[in-house]
Amino acid sequence: MELITMNELLSKERLDEVKSQKALAIFNYAKAFKTFSIPHDWKVPDAIPLLLTDTMLQVESAGTITKFPAFLRTCPLNPRHGVLESVKCNDMKQLHLEFTRLKGIMQKEDPEGCLMLMPYIEAVNSAVIALSHGDFQGYAVFGPDHDGVTAGHGLQLGFPLREEKHSDNISMKALGYSPAEHELEFVFNIDTGKDGRRNRGVFDWSKADSEWLTQIRGAPEHTPVAPPPEGVDTIGMVPQGEVVISDFIMMSGLEEVAWLEENITKEKCPDGYMVVEPNGSRLSHIYAHCRGVGVPYVIAESVNIGDRWVEASSGWVVLDNDNQFEPKPYNPMAFKEDFIAGIHAGNHYWAKQQGWFATFFHQWVSLPLSEPKQVAYLAGVFTTWLAKSIMALGLGEMRHAQSLKTNATGSLFATMTACIGSDVWQKVNDTPHLDSNRSHYYAAVGHLLPTFNQMSKMMTFLAKHYEKGWSNSYGGPAWATSMQTGALLASQIQNFIDAPTDENLEALIVIANKSENTVHNNGMLFNKWLSKRALDAGTHGFNLREDIKNMSATYYMASELINDTDAMLKAEPPQNDWDEILDFVFKKTNAYWRKNPIAIGEKIPSVLKETAKTMPVGFRHGDKGSHNSPYGKDFIMCGVETCSTCATFMTWAANNESEVPELQEIHHLFKDGAIDIMLTPTKLDVWLVGSVVQTRASVKQQVALIKAKEFFPTPEEFKKIYASLNTDDLDYPEMVHVMNKYLSKQEDKEEFVNALIGNKKEE
Repeated sequence: MELITMNELLSKERLDEVKSQKALAIFNYAKAFKTFSIPHDWKVPDAIPLLLTDTMLQVESAGTITKFPAFLRTCPLNPRHGVLESVKCNDMKQLHLEFTRLKGIMQKEDPEGCLMLMPYIEAVNSAVIALSHGDFQGYAVFGPDHDGVTAGHGLQLGFPLREEKHSDNISMKALGYSPAEHELEFVFNIDTGKDGRRNRGVFDWSKADSEWLTQIRGAPEHTPVAPPPEGVDTIGMVPQGEVVISDFIMMSGLEEVAWLEENITKEKCPDGYMVVEPNGSRLSHIYAHCRGVGVPYVIAESVNIGDRWVEASSGWVVLDNDNQFEPKPYNPMAFKEDFIAGIHAGNHYWAKQQGWFATFFHQWVSLPLSEPKQVAYLAGVFTTWLAKSIMALGLGEMRHAQSLKTNATGSLFATMTACIGSDVWQKVNDTPHLDSNRSHYYAAVGHLLPTFNQMSKMMTFLAKHYEKGWSNSYGGPAWATSMQTGALLASQIQNFIDAPTDENLEALIVIANKSENTVHNNGMLFNKWLSKRALDAGTHGFNLREDIKNMSATYYMASELINDTDAMLKAEPPQNDWDEILDFVFKKTNAYWRKNPIAIGEKIPSVLKETAKTMPVGFRHGDKGSHNSPYGKDFIMCGVETCSTCATFMTWAANNESEVPELQEIHHLFKDGAIDIMLTPTKLDVWLVGSVVQTRASVKQQVALIKAKEFFPTPEEFKKIYASLNTDDLDYPEMVHVMNKYLSKQEDKEEFVNALIGNKKEE
C-alpha cells in the first residue's frame, strides 16, 4: 500500500477534526514556529494527529515518518491531568498494538479526543511552567525524567520567573493562549557521559543540550506563593482555611487520577477529605486537579485520620493538632542546619557553574519555592561558591604578575604553588608547579578543601599583592577590593558556622550580597566563566526565553548534590599547611627577601624552600621591576644554586660590591662550592642547536634527574637532551645551566665534547 505523506496527515481537513485542547495547542505552535510567526525560543517535536477513525494506513504512515522509538500520546477533549496514559513504541508492531488499545480506551473514556504520535525524546529532566501574568510572578518546577513533575516523583525544585512586564509570553499571546489559564511542559536532554563535559570533575557547562516544548495545557488559576511562616516547611493548600481529616487518598502516581476526577469534585467531595502526594509539587497533575475543585492537598509522607491541618499562608500548610499555631514571619534561621550542611558541601564539591544557585540563596532568604530544607542546603552551597570562586579567580589572575607586575617576587609564586600543592598541580597540569594557564588554577581549587579561615587568609594575601605594581588592564585596586570582599565573606561564613545567630546571619547575607557584585577592571568578577544572567536570575527571576536550558542544567547540578555526590569530584585538605605558609609570608617585606632568598633562607619554612626549587625561573624572577633585574641593588635572589639569573646578579655584584653590602651575608647560605660554580659558568666550545618545538615533559624530568645527581647521561644521551630543549621555554636558561654544569664536572671533558660532536680521539 502507498503510505500517506506528512502534508496529507497534517491537512486542514484532518486538523479540523482535532478537538483536543492539548493536541490543537501543539499543532498551532508547531505551525507558527515553522512559519516564523513566533520567536524560535523553544523547539517542539514534529507531531502527527491520529484520529479515532483512522485505519492502520494512517498509523503506519505516521510511524514511518516519525521513526522509532516514537511516543504515542492520548489527547482528551479537555485537559484531564494525566488520566489517560501515553506510551513509548519501539517498533511498528508495538505501535499497531498500542494504537488499537489506546483507541479503544479513548472511544470509551473520551470519544471527542484523539491520539498524537511524535518522536520519543530522551529526557534527563522535565519541567512545568506557570507563566507570569498580571501581579502573579510565575515559576517553573523541575523534576527528573519525562514526568517527574506531572506524575510527582523524585526531587522537585522551583525556579522563579521574571515579572510579566517582560516579553516572555510573546508566543503564547500571539497564539491566543492566556498565560493565566495555561501551563507549559518541557523535557530536556543533557549529555552526562565522560566526553569532556567535565573539567577534572568540575562542571564547565550551564545549559542542557536540548529542550523541547511538549505540551501547552489548559489549567485552573495558579496558587500564588507566599513566604512560609516560621516553623512551616510543608507545601500544600487548604482552601477552607483548616481541615480535620476524616478521609484521605495517598497518591503514588497517576494511576488513581481517574478515580480522583470522578469522585473528588466540588459537588461530591466529603467534608474533611484530603489528597496526599508525597513527591508532588505545585505544578503536578494531581495538585492541578485539587486546585481546580478546591480540595485540600498536602505534600507529606503520611497523614492520620483526625489530624488538623491549617493553611499557614498561600501555598503552605501546617499540622496543628493542638490548635496552638500562631503564624510568625518567615525566618530562614529555622533551616540553619541545612544551610550549614550546604556550606560544607559547597567546599567539598565546588564547581564553577554553581553560580546559578544564586536563586536558591535569594529564595532561602525571602521566599522558598520548594521544600525549604533543600533550598537552604543549596543556598549554603552557593554561599561557599562565592567565597571559593573569588579565591580561584584571584589565584588565576595573579599568574599575570610574572610578566606584568613591577614588584612581583619569587615568594609570591612559591606561596601560591605551595598552598595549592605539588600533588594537585600534578593532577591539573602534569607538573609539580604552577603555570600560565588560568583554567589550571580554577581546576586546582576544585581539588582543595581549605578551611574558611584559610580561604580568608589567602584572599587577604592576594589583596596585598594586587594593591600596587599593575597596569590598568590587569590586577590592581579593583582586584584588591574583590579579594578583600571575598576574605570578609569567608571569615563571616566561619563566624556563622561557629555561632549561628541572627546577627551573624544578617552580617553573612550582607557580605554575600556584596560579594555577588564584585568586579575586576572590565566588568563582573565572575564573567571569566559565568554568565551575568545567573546572578540576575537570583534577584529578578529567570528569563523564560533565554534561560530555560540554564534552569535544566541548574536542576541537574542541584539534584546531583542532593542525591548523587559520588559522581562529583570531592576536594581534599591541602597537602601543605596554609596557616603555616600564609602566616609566615604575610608580613615579610622585600628587604627581608633580599637578605633571605626564598630557596635557602634559614628561617623560611622548608615547604617554601623546596617549592621554590621546583618552579620555573620565570616565576622566581619576573619580567618587570627593579626587584627582578639582576643588574641592580634591588634585585631579590631566589637562592636556587642552578639559577642563571642569580648567577648574573652575583657576577654584577662582584663588580659593584659597594652597591650590595648584604650579599656577603647571603653567601654562607649556599652549599659549599655553589658560589664558585655560579660565578664561573662553563664556557662551551660547541653549542648544540635543537629543532624540537616544545621541551617535552620527559626531557625536563631527565634534566631534573641530572640536577639531582640521579642520572648520568652518556655523550649521545646528553646530545639528545640538549637538542630537545626549546629556547622559548621559561626554564631554558636554568636547564642549560644544569647541562653546562654537568659537562664541566666530567673528568675528561675534552673526550666528552669530542664524543658529542663526533670527533674520534687520535691514537
